[in-house]
Amino acid sequence: MQLRTAAEVQVVDVQKRRNPSKHYVYLVNVSYSDSTSHVIYRRYSKFFDLQMRILDKFPIEGGQKDPKKRIIPFLPGCVTV
Repeated sequence: MQLRTAAEVQVVDVQKRRNPSKHYVYLVNVSYSDSTSHVIYRRYSKFFDLQMRILDKFPIEGGQKDPKKRIIPFLPGCVTV
């Protein structure tokens, strides 16, 4: 049995939610190597947590030693409305 891996990930939409409080949810389409796909819903805080984990794991690519060599893009700041 072949292991299924994510082949493509794309944010396809943003929805405003009001429960349990006002916030935005990003709709993310994940396409897998076996040609299946799923839409998952994530808040900004989950993207921020992922960004922090990536920067911890890849400090050189994150520009910690030399900011001019950073190849990991910056995450836009959270906007509250």
